[in-house]
Amino acid sequence: MRLTAFLTAFLLPGAALAACPGKMILSCDTSQTRRLEVCLSDGAFHYRYGPKGKADLALSAPLSSGPVEPWPGVGGNIWSKLIFRNGAHRYEVWTASSRLGDDPQSAGVAVLKGETPITELTCLPGRIHTPDVLFEDVMTEEGWCVTDNQKTWRRC
Repeated sequence: MRLTAFLTAFLLPGAALAACPGKMILSCDTSQTRRLEVCLSDGAFHYRYGPKGKADLALSAPLSSGPVEPWPGVGGNIWSKLIFRNGAHRYEVWTASSRLGDDPQSAGVAVLKGETPITELTCLPGRIHTPDVLFEDVMTEEGWCVTDNQKTWRRC
């Protein structure tokens, strides 16, 4: 049994942080020792970041708070942004991919204090695990619709 647990943690990236509740939405390594995860459960998105196997920071954003900024449908990239708040700080988790499909998917998190950027962490290429879905697709699957102004959400 211990050998199986060891092999699972060693062979499957992120297995050590598998305690992420509910459905995995995004999981990636931002360095050799740090991991970013977003999960969905109990009507909320859950953000976890920290060393592999431990979360230094865990935040939640209820779907009812409208934490997803919908993609406006313009530009060369299809992107999606999910916002978590922690006091004066905002953690904007993003994913992006080329509309032409010629670039691999990218993802990361931008940290802002108010409107001032503090840092941005990008997922390592080839170390991103996500079902190619936009965050707004998750909102829609959970029964939320974007309003006519394309900026807020309401129950469908």
